Amino acid sequence: MKKISIILSFVALLFLITDTAYSGDKAKKNFEKMKTLVGTWQSKTPDGSVTKITYKIVSNGSAIMEIISSKEDPGMISMYHLNNDILMMTHYCSAGNQPRMKAKLDTENPNEINFKYIDATNLKSEKDGHMLNLDIKFKDKDHLTHVWTWTKDGKQTEFVFDAERIN
Repeated sequence: MKKISIILSFVALLFLITDTAYSGDKAKKNFEKMKTLVGTWQSKTPDGSVTKITYKIVSNGSAIMEIISSKEDPGMISMYHLNNDILMMTHYCSAGNQPRMKAKLDTENPNEINFKYIDATNLKSEKDGHMLNLDIKFKDKDHLTHVWTWTKDGKQTEFVFDAERIN
């Protein structure tokens, strides 16, 4: 019986080590994929308004800064970085709060990175308006889609940006 317990413990440890290594590899691959976005992107809404999305690698390659700006909003910033084996982001919202999200590792599609809400600073209540999720869909090297989910008072609204690289 003792032998079986040792073997089962060893097998469980192997699964844990393998899962942790997989998590770290996937987070690093997703971070490297995010780095391919460096440059300026543009999205047009059906009414003709333009949103510009700019990506820059900062802090000696340890972070990616995203700036989203439009005529109505001069700029919101999101910062993407690795936290050990997790790809994280903090969104500095024009609503005055800063939601933090982490990338899900179980995404089936390798051309998508799905960020899910963890917590936020400067948020008095979870009912106050804040970003809840972000899905980034890589269509090809010059086209991507952002799907931002905003929540307020328990109601969720999606904002979709189909963007094209302009430089």
